[in-house]
Amino acid sequence: MGPVPAVHLTARDQLTVVLTLKDRVPFTLRWMHYMDDARCPFPIVIADGGTDGAAAERLRRPEHYPHLRFEYLRYPVDRDYAAYCRKLADAVERVPTPYVLLADNDDFFLLEPVGSFLELLDTQPEVVSCGGQAVHLQLLSTDGHRAATPVAAAYSAVVDTRDKSITDPRPVERMCEFMTTTSRGLWSSWYHVHRTTALQAALRMVRAHTFSDPLTFEIHVHLTLLATGQYRQLAVPFWVRQRGTSQLSADLDAVGTLFERFTRNNSLEDLRRSVSSSSLSSEDRQRVDHAISEWWAGQAPRHQTVLDRVGRRFTRWLARAARPAASVRAPVRLPTLEKYILDRP
Repeated sequence: MGPVPAVHLTARDQLTVVLTLKDRVPFTLRWMHYMDDARCPFPIVIADGGTDGAAAERLRRPEHYPHLRFEYLRYPVDRDYAAYCRKLADAVERVPTPYVLLADNDDFFLLEPVGSFLELLDTQPEVVSCGGQAVHLQLLSTDGHRAATPVAAAYSAVVDTRDKSITDPRPVERMCEFMTTTSRGLWSSWYHVHRTTALQAALRMVRAHTFSDPLTFEIHVHLTLLATGQYRQLAVPFWVRQRGTSQLSADLDAVGTLFERFTRNNSLEDLRRSVSSSSLSSEDRQRVDHAISEWWAGQAPRHQTVLDRVGRRFTRWLARAARPAASVRAPVRLPTLEKYILDRP
């Protein structure tokens, strides 16, 4: 794999990548190997809250990755999600560039479109975050089952071509749109390129408040960013998400459903506190609170008869059938990643 296009090299001091770690060293080494081979031109801040010293031993020696500029930071162990939030906030606070990109070690970024994201952010100050399409990657074992490992015998991948842009000029409308249309997969905007000052401001709240659930923290960040500006997504594959490897999802599944967690921890208060701290008018804050309440009502478990279940399935089938062709998930091959994900001799 050769260097990325020159347009990125001219913007190398505009963007910093923040990679957060908690063990899973083989995934970290895969990520670093890929970025080194790709000649990633952007500086990388590595925030490690794990317990496995193997990562530190390798990442403290930059000669292992001669084509990368990175800083390795060792943090207290991520014993809970609050520790992770503090680690992330501190790492982002150190970013000196105008733009920042958040990364997990089990994912990949296709770097070619980044120059276009930076150009859009430079020329459109009303946009706070810009990124590309999500690619859902599934590694497969020899018997065709999903493999939660860095390499496997085969893979499948699909591009989510739904447009995740939120472009209303009014902050309250953008925030309400996020809460009422989460089925569009808007969470993936977390992995867009963000304006650093806006993300820093969103993350500073963790200094004064411990969020009771990871999801309330993420929603808080999204709403704070959307109060600042628009989300824009370009129609190019960018963020490659490996399925079945999320530490957070596994941890949350072990402690109950979203509805159970929110009820037990009174998590809606996190979001109300977030909205009340915004610069919105009292009327607009009430509208966002209402949108949050509507989203929350949709999470409640429902007693369904057989007829109810059949009706819901038929409704979902009609919705899929009505989608324009451009909105479906499209299968794709990832030749530039195969070296890193396939177990080949």
